Amino acid sequence: MNINPLVYTLDKQRSSSHVQILANWVEAAFNLHENYKRLIICLSQAEAEKGRNKVQPLFIGQCPTDQLVGLLMNMHEELENLLLDMDKVESSNPASHKKNYKKLASHTIILNRLNQQAQTRLLLATFTSA
Repeated sequence: MNINPLVYTLDKQRSSSHVQILANWVEAAFNLHENYKRLIICLSQAEAEKGRNKVQPLFIGQCPTDQLVGLLMNMHEELENLLLDMDKVESSNPASHKKNYKKLASHTIILNRLNQQAQTRLLLATFTSA
């Protein structure tokens, strides 16, 4: 059997890029889960403080509490969007595989942006308020 080396190389590159897209998405999803848990812990600690002081904190460290809550809501919404998008995936149609990987890549970008925002806000929460 003769295999055209160019076709074999292109298929191998495409397969490699698909593996990379999937690996990037897995990493971004894992990080989102970890950051989500850290944000919940941060807010829970602030709630415990509220119970002692009877006052809702406007800031946790130097991060506005409403920004933490808003970010958690955005993270939750993005996960819902991802699940809805991936429910529509046509795995039986090979022609749609490229489109499915593009969807995963675009979700990865959004997850990475949310992760970056979470890490920034968590860092701000560690600084003492002025």
